[in-house]
Amino acid sequence: MRARHSILFLLISLGIVVAFVLDIMWGSVSLPASDVIDTLLGRGEHTTTSYVVLNFRLPKALTSLIAGAGISIAGLQMQTLFRNPPCRYLDPRDQ
Repeated sequence: MRARHSILFLLISLGIVVAFVLDIMWGSVSLPASDVIDTLLGRGEHTTTSYVVLNFRLPKALTSLIAGAGISIAGLQMQTLFRNPPCRYLDPRDQ
């Protein structure tokens, strides 16, 4: 059971990373994946692409990531507060 949870956690983490990079790539002007990854890793040249990524798309993607995490934590707290049955599966005391 623990291995299954570890694999699920890794797949969800990988999905978040892929969605994060795709969010930065897609916009009114599509940017090549190689340029986006190079810019995020600090290997990119100072071009228009790196300017757009660092000043517009990266803050937007980080804000959406943090807001989504906050909403999910708030939802978990609400389920715990109201003792919603699906939340019992996450309670270590029940296992």
